[in-house]
Amino acid sequence: MNHQDLAGERAGAGARMFCYYQDLIRLCRYRRAVRWHNVDVLHAHDANRVMRV
Repeated sequence: MNHQDLAGERAGAGARMFCYYQDLIRLCRYRRAVRWHNVDVLHAHDANRVMRV
């Protein structure tokens, strides 16, 4: 079983990532345009983790 120290990550090395996800969740809650379901992907590059919609 794999256990992760989420509280430790949030306070340490992963603090910026936690803030990023909090901001992203907040954006999705309050901006209707971000929540649409019909998305056309124009370009995706897996190696660089880039997607253009």
